[in-house]
Amino acid sequence: VSKLVWEKKKSKFHATSAIFTPRDIAAAIQRKATYNFDKLLYVVDNSQSDHFSALFSILKLLDYKWFSTLRHIKFGRVLGMSSRRGDMVFLSDILDEAKHRALEKIRSSPTTKVTKEMEEVADVLGVSAVLINDMKSRRRNDYTFKWERAVQDKGDSGIVLQYSHARLANLQRNCGVTLDLNCDLSALLEPEALYLVQHLAKFDGAILEAYESLEPCVLVQYLFSLSHLVGRANKVLVVKNQDKAVAQARLLLFHCAKNILSCGMKILSLKPLERM
Repeated sequence: VSKLVWEKKKSKFHATSAIFTPRDIAAAIQRKATYNFDKLLYVVDNSQSDHFSALFSILKLLDYKWFSTLRHIKFGRVLGMSSRRGDMVFLSDILDEAKHRALEKIRSSPTTKVTKEMEEVADVLGVSAVLINDMKSRRRNDYTFKWERAVQDKGDSGIVLQYSHARLANLQRNCGVTLDLNCDLSALLEPEALYLVQHLAKFDGAILEAYESLEPCVLVQYLFSLSHLVGRANKVLVVKNQDKAVAQARLLLFHCAKNILSCGMKILSLKPLERM
């Protein structure tokens, strides 16, 4: 194979490519025969770009027409990772550390309402913090990991998304209004309501863009914007003790926002919390 590529393309490959490419060629052929895939995605960091370029070129030269369905999904590296156990970090260390820090924040917060399930909530918050911190930037970019940024409860973070969802769930439980999916929405006249409605309508577009670009950050940034708009609307669009028609319209709007937020979080592998 190496001789064929050298003669036809007059190119050189790194030593790692010379070692691994024949095996990867066989694996790609076997996967096509077994699964007849529409696309084959290799999710490997940026440093392997030359290797996959060589692999795809060889398959093309070997006249496998489906070589164009193969794609290298590149991602950057995480810099500055450390834990209480030392410099060598495993996934269990990261999740344990995230849970520990989230639990500390819960215990020290004057607004904490969860007591019985505090450990479970801290575990969910820790996972959410790590996942969102990793997915909020373009996947090809290296980034420096900072614990304080990942577990922050202000700005753009996984914990903030969880807080927004739990707050919407709490509003629905305690507003004193029955949800009516067929209520009159003409009462939604405030700019905060209209901005929120417009953003909710963009959810399908955000999902499609994230899918086509294979960039989770597109959906993450959409959810951050949704969280900010919900926060602003929550200050203006009071539901409790309002005229029934107005209260029902506002409740339905917040109900839709909660559903979209929940759906987006689940797509990103987060478990939306009902209480915090």
